[in-house]
Amino acid sequence: MSDSVRFQRFIMDWGRNNYREFPWRKPAVSPYESIVAEMLLRRTRAETVKKVYLHFTHQYPDFISLSKASVSDLKELLNPIGFSNVRSNAFKEIATTVTRDHNGALPADETYISNLPHCGRYTANAVLCFSFGQKRAIIDAPIHRMMCRHLGFLPVTEIHKADELWDFMARLVPESYPREFNYALLDYCAIVCTPRVCKCSNSIVLNEIDRNTIFDE
Repeated sequence: MSDSVRFQRFIMDWGRNNYREFPWRKPAVSPYESIVAEMLLRRTRAETVKKVYLHFTHQYPDFISLSKASVSDLKELLNPIGFSNVRSNAFKEIATTVTRDHNGALPADETYISNLPHCGRYTANAVLCFSFGQKRAIIDAPIHRMMCRHLGFLPVTEIHKADELWDFMARLVPESYPREFNYALLDYCAIVCTPRVCKCSNSIVLNEIDRNTIFDE
């Protein structure tokens, strides 16, 4: 068994026993709901986002309705989780762009999504994976931390520009169940591979993974 398969199985097994339930993780999450979740989750704990996410998607269920919202109303709705000025303007710009370009139907196009206002590489990959079921790498700060600790990568200041990390993780994501794998990886790195306490150092599998041979059969 290759190290890549061992890694995949380890993360998937851990995820099945420790899966975190959030409203944006339902099986048929729409591209719109994915965008909303990703914007709300920036620099904010998932547990804090839940209530606001439900209110937000209830009041504005799609890009078209969101494009008609006033920035002041959006600010009021987003006040409980902070950064309301930045987030309200971002939501307004994104919704207006998608409504204008595609009548509110976000296409499964990496270039288009990544070039939307306030989006980028991570958001595009998250939407394509979680809403369209594509095999896509997801790298946030905790995943980057795990890759440095256990896979021998050097820390970078701009994760979205680190092509080597993204190319490596893109190969590591399994063809089957990429959505479930990425959810499990996000949860594992957030809960176990924490900044101050490296609880993931207790993992025999991670400690035995060799980055240079991880894809060898």
